[in-house]
Amino acid sequence: MPSWKCSEERKCFLHLRAATICLQIWWRNVRETRKKKLRKPMVIRLQRRWRTVLLMKTQRDQYRNLRNAALIIQRRWRAMKIGNECGEAMHFQDVTKLANSESVYWKTIIINLRNCDNVEVLDTCLNSLDIITKLSPTVCIILCELNLGDDIYKTIEQNNRSQPWMQVCLRACSILITLTKHDYARRYTIKNKYALALMKLLNGSLKNKEVFLHCATLIWLLSQNEDYSKAMVTCPQINWHIKTTKNQRKILKDDKVTKLKKLKDVEKLYPSCEPDRRNTQKPRIFTDMSIAIAACQKNLNYVNS
Repeated sequence: MPSWKCSEERKCFLHLRAATICLQIWWRNVRETRKKKLRKPMVIRLQRRWRTVLLMKTQRDQYRNLRNAALIIQRRWRAMKIGNECGEAMHFQDVTKLANSESVYWKTIIINLRNCDNVEVLDTCLNSLDIITKLSPTVCIILCELNLGDDIYKTIEQNNRSQPWMQVCLRACSILITLTKHDYARRYTIKNKYALALMKLLNGSLKNKEVFLHCATLIWLLSQNEDYSKAMVTCPQINWHIKTTKNQRKILKDDKVTKLKKLKDVEKLYPSCEPDRRNTQKPRIFTDMSIAIAACQKNLNYVNS
C-alpha cells in the first residue's frame, strides 16, 4: 500500500477516534445531568425528612425535660400541700413519699392490695390509707390517679364474714366514703359492678354495727347518683338482699320505725355529704342502723317512683 494512502487512513482513524471520544464525553455528561436531576428531588426529600427527625428529636428532648421539671414541681407542691393538710401528723420524709406516686410507699400499697394474702397486713395497709385520705385531699387525688378504687372494692368482695375480714371491710368502706365525698374522686368510686358486693356486706354485717353503718353510709352516698341507683334497682340479687335486710326485725322493730316516721326532721340525722375537712356539724357516717336503712331505701324508692 502506498505511503500516502496509509497516511490518509491514519488521519481518518484519528479523526474518528477524536469524534468518538467527544461523543462519549458528551453522552457521559448527559447521563450525569439526568442522574443529578433525578437525584436532586430525592436528596431534598431526604434532607427535609432528616431535618424533621432532628426537629422531632429536639422537641422530644425538650418535652422530656419539661415533663421531668413539671413532675418535680408537682411532687414538691403536693408534698407541701400534704404537709399543710396533715400538719404535725406526719414527718417530712413521709410527706415526700406520699407526694410521689412512683415512690416505694405507693408501690408497697399497690402490692399489698393486689397480691396480699395476709389479712393483718391488708388491714394495716388500709388503715394507713384511711388515715391519710381523711387528712389530705391531695392523697385522694394520687390514690385515684393510681386506680386503687377497684382494688379497694375487690377487698370487700373477698370478705368471708370473719372478724378480721370485717375489720378490713370497715377500713375499705371508710376510704371509699372519704373519696366519694370529694367531687373529683366520686367518679372513681361509682362502680355499678361492685353494688352487689356492697349489698352482701350490708346484709352480712347486721351483727356488726360499725361495719354496717360504714357500708350503709357508702351505699347512701353512691345511690345519690341516678345511674347507680337504677343499676341497683334493676338487679334481682340486690333487690333480694334489700328485702332480706328490710325483714330483719332485729334492728327494724315496729316501735322504732314508728318513732322514725314521727320525726319531722329525720334528715338532720343523716351524715354530711361534704368532705370531712369541711364538715363541722353533721356526723361523718350514720349513727343509727334504722335511720341508715330508711335513708338508703328512700333513695332507691325515689328511683322507682
